[in-house]
Amino acid sequence: MNSAQGAGLLFGAFFCGRAINRFGYIKAFNLFSLGLALMLLCQAKLSDPIFWILFRGLSGVVISGIYLAIESWLAEISSDSNRGRAFGWYMVILYLAQSVSQILLIDSHINTLIPYVGAALLCVISVAPMCLTKLDFASRVDSQSDSKGLSSISRVGLAACFFAGLVVAPAYGLLPVHFQYMGLSATQVGQIMSALLLGALFFQWPIGLLSDRFPRVFILFALASVIVFVSLILLGAALAFFWLLAVIFLLGGAVFSIYPIAVAITCDGLAPKDMVAAASSLLFTYSIGALIGPIIAPLFMNLEDGFFLYLGAVSLLTGMAIALLIGRRILIKYAQTSTLKSE
Repeated sequence: MNSAQGAGLLFGAFFCGRAINRFGYIKAFNLFSLGLALMLLCQAKLSDPIFWILFRGLSGVVISGIYLAIESWLAEISSDSNRGRAFGWYMVILYLAQSVSQILLIDSHINTLIPYVGAALLCVISVAPMCLTKLDFASRVDSQSDSKGLSSISRVGLAACFFAGLVVAPAYGLLPVHFQYMGLSATQVGQIMSALLLGALFFQWPIGLLSDRFPRVFILFALASVIVFVSLILLGAALAFFWLLAVIFLLGGAVFSIYPIAVAITCDGLAPKDMVAAASSLLFTYSIGALIGPIIAPLFMNLEDGFFLYLGAVSLLTGMAIALLIGRRILIKYAQTSTLKSE
């Protein structure tokens, strides 16, 4: 069922941009939100696994459309000077909402219709601000998704989104498994995951601010370096539980900040008409990484501290690639400067 939703996310990232291009941001967002509400209600009434797989896949499509509508609009209304902070606040709200949703499920009656109806109601409520807004961003967007063209504009952003998928998805799914295997209690594992998500919340805006003040590619390199550093600390190190929480807090800030920085890098300098195509390509690339990461990472789990070995190896390779890119840019700039001086 999770695979069905993942496939739906991929499909939606590739095709939902057409709906946004045709109907505009407001109508497309409302369409996707109401579609998600319908999918949730269908899952509540039908218990057959075949139908659940179908509706989970369709849910993935409309969720992808919701993300795409929000992120492409946010990329369009923000500027190169504040896009990092804008996406930082967006990610803070997103992770906060996800955290609250987990709390709401604690005392919910999962065998009844209440959780499904409640979630569907929230989807319907989300439409209200869009219907009442006076902002003028409902017009059609004249752009066509062209992954090849966008790749030539910002290969770094697309590669960083793929990297984000490779590390974020395993962090969600395999980090608790790793610590359970290490013998920690369920309470301790829950505290570790809370520290991870709190780190994600805390660091989003400061890192977004730094990315608006300094070259974003340098911030991306710093994030990859932090993940490598934290992975080395956790490889075989016997830390007190308090310091383990502190290191995981730092890890959460680095891992979950990669995607918004990647989006900002890609959208810098793009024309407004290209934002939907850019967001579509980025979400599609991230989804591919999020599918591949949980497949590759378990291959390391049989090794001692294999999860952090995987995390460190992927981040090290990414950091090396970014360093080569930075060096290439410096050499090109130096060559251009030398040519101008000689003339």
